[in-house]
Amino acid sequence: MRYLILLITTSLLAACLSINVDKQAKSGPVLYDFGVPSIASKETVTSQIAIDAITAVDALNNNRIRYRLNYKNPAQVLTYTESRWTTAPAQLLSLQLRSVVKTSETPLPNCNLKIELDTFDHIFDSPTKSSAIVQMNAILIEKKSRKILASTMIEESATASSSDAKGGVAALTKASSIALQKAVTWGNTAVENAPGCH
Repeated sequence: MRYLILLITTSLLAACLSINVDKQAKSGPVLYDFGVPSIASKETVTSQIAIDAITAVDALNNNRIRYRLNYKNPAQVLTYTESRWTTAPAQLLSLQLRSVVKTSETPLPNCNLKIELDTFDHIFDSPTKSSAIVQMNAILIEKKSRKILASTMIEESATASSSDAKGGVAALTKASSIALQKAVTWGNTAVENAPGCH
């Protein structure tokens, strides 16, 4: 009988502990990054010039996941209260850059490519239809003088599979990967037309 009581007591304590652990795990925000890149499906582009650390406008220098309700008020910026990035978007893009871009073994020495993130939002056109928008400035810079030789705005979008933070994150991951590759491809073309980089 004592053994039975001890067994029941132990089971109840284990159940209470499990419930408390679950509550603790769910008490904080859900954290997102771009996931672990798949080596098998990785598509890369090679940059002919070195790439500076990615920067972002001040509004994106935090770990909040932004969204906009275009069907209500396109100018209002909202954030998901129970979801966060693990770090600021510029840092996430810098990590992503390593998986989608390779730098040439002999990069052109006199110029760099600078990438500035301007927009990184989950956009709702209706309560059930949304997409990710990524906008970045790609800038060709002369290394010594820091003179801007050429620049362009890169924009990429991707449809979100669900109308929540999870769907927005997946779409932003896809759109940013394509945008980064477009920026590097533009840089390779721009550097060909810049004699000072050679």
